[in-house]
Amino acid sequence: MFGGAESALELTPVEIPVDEWDQKVKLGFEKEMLGLFISDHPLLSAGSALTRLVSAPVPSLFEMADGTQVTIGGMVSSITRRYTRKGDPMIFFELEDLEGGVEVICFPRTVAEVGPLVREDAILVVTGRLDHRGDDVKVVAATIKEPDLRPDGALRIKVAAAALSQTLITKLKGVLHNHPGAAPVFLHMTNETGEMKVLRLGDEFRVEPRSALYAELKELLGGRALA
Repeated sequence: MFGGAESALELTPVEIPVDEWDQKVKLGFEKEMLGLFISDHPLLSAGSALTRLVSAPVPSLFEMADGTQVTIGGMVSSITRRYTRKGDPMIFFELEDLEGGVEVICFPRTVAEVGPLVREDAILVVTGRLDHRGDDVKVVAATIKEPDLRPDGALRIKVAAAALSQTLITKLKGVLHNHPGAAPVFLHMTNETGEMKVLRLGDEFRVEPRSALYAELKELLGGRALA
């Protein structure tokens, strides 16, 4: 069926790279091939550097009054470009943080000032007013910035939500309190389907990242607990 032992088929060895891809490259391939991020999310590495720049997470916008001034931050997931009757460009795009997404509207003046910043997968900080007219809430952009998101030194802990018993939570609090410092702590909780929710712990749980703390966390939560 395959030509037998005397087949003229010539096999060429393929070298498989040993080194793992850089995280940014790997995420880019995931988004290109699958349409979504699987192994991580670019916003997770932004941490408190992005949190400090915004006034509210996206889900809270739906509870605010029409016309409220807000500052939100997240990743651009989709873009639609349209034109006014005069032919001036407008941009409509979805901005997603780790908790939800909202449509952002850029009128011609804003497009003229910062339009090039709006591109797919860009991490942006948008200041504007809420528009509750219609079926859903939207943000009418006044200013758009691409923030500086250098590493913030935060401690990130990964744990399955189902494993967070009261006993484990008490022990985790004890470990964190044993190493007080300035670094904020984020808890990355995953459910059975792999969905993740990120919780920032209060300032009373700030820590000093050091080997002794990492060792205690790995003993309590396992070797893969540190994000």
